[in-house]
Amino acid sequence: YPYFRAISSEQDTEVLINGKKVLMFGSNCYTGLVNHPKIKEAAIAAIKKYGTGCAGSPFLNGTLDIHKQLEARLAAYVGKEDAMIYSTGFEVNLGVVSCLTGREDYILWDEQDHASIIEGRRLSFSNSLKYKHNDMESLEKQLQKCAPDKVKLIVTDGVFSMEGDVAKLPKIVELAKKYDATIMVDEAHGIGVFGRGGRGTCDHFGVTDDVDLIMGTFSKSFASLGGFIATDKEITNYLRHHSRSYIFTASITPASTAAVNAALDIMEAEPERQEQLGRFQEYGMRNRPHRDTDYPTVHSRQQLDIPHHSRTLQRRNLCQPRCIARCGSHRHAHPFQPYGYSHHRASRRRSRQNSQSVQEPQLDSITYS
Repeated sequence: YPYFRAISSEQDTEVLINGKKVLMFGSNCYTGLVNHPKIKEAAIAAIKKYGTGCAGSPFLNGTLDIHKQLEARLAAYVGKEDAMIYSTGFEVNLGVVSCLTGREDYILWDEQDHASIIEGRRLSFSNSLKYKHNDMESLEKQLQKCAPDKVKLIVTDGVFSMEGDVAKLPKIVELAKKYDATIMVDEAHGIGVFGRGGRGTCDHFGVTDDVDLIMGTFSKSFASLGGFIATDKEITNYLRHHSRSYIFTASITPASTAAVNAALDIMEAEPERQEQLGRFQEYGMRNRPHRDTDYPTVHSRQQLDIPHHSRTLQRRNLCQPRCIARCGSHRHAHPFQPYGYSHHRASRRRSRQNSQSVQEPQLDSITYS
């Protein structure tokens, strides 16, 4: 059984499972900051000052000064007027998508959008129109079905969490302008990887001003827990008073908030982290085991074998025999994929060690998931 395996060590490129050291293939910590001493120190300092929790929702007694400081900083970071933070990234999409549009409006969503977006549109009373994955012709056909005078919200991942490919944001912006639609982009897997200083795919494509809402999560590049939505103040004011997953949930903890602030400090001070991640990507492209497929995803209806990396890692004494099959390779099936369909996903994270001078990344600094 591949799920819910208990790890008895810190999250790193190597972890302990059942007392054995194995390679971590499934981490989303793209910046490698989850064990950074400055982030740990910031979290500890926040606990000493504010305690371990907020004992209430943001609506009442759960808003701290560090929450407001982080919101202002995130808004400036992604280039929006305002931002608001939620306790989890899932709650952001759930609470935003479900309440922004009315009964006669439209939500248009990519068929490979994250589950939190799908749950958000299920809770909405709006008309739901699904378009084929990253298919702009399909999106335009759905836009043509919408009443011209109604709100049309296009919701897409910036980097798709299961497929690993990038949304065609320039074309989406073009269609949004043509049909007077609003755009929301989930940057959960884009922040820390794409754009200037890791600002995400919107920044990467230069469409930040054309995207109305930018969502992000703290559990990946920011090495913490929580999420945010960044947009204009009129929308955040509405969300603060109508988004149920924001109003009826306890606030993000002081430790998690301080950790995000510290992670931002490091990301801004050490741009080489993102640069090294790019070198890892280039290395993976050159050395991927299935060269006849589009990287980083491999689709299959069968369990895939990766003998190239298995033999290589065993020769370097970096893994236990069979650890690739048992502990490393993520075979995404139901509930991540429809019944009868599965695929493997590959990703990289930066190791904790600072290796600015590395030209050819070593395998023990690379993880696949």
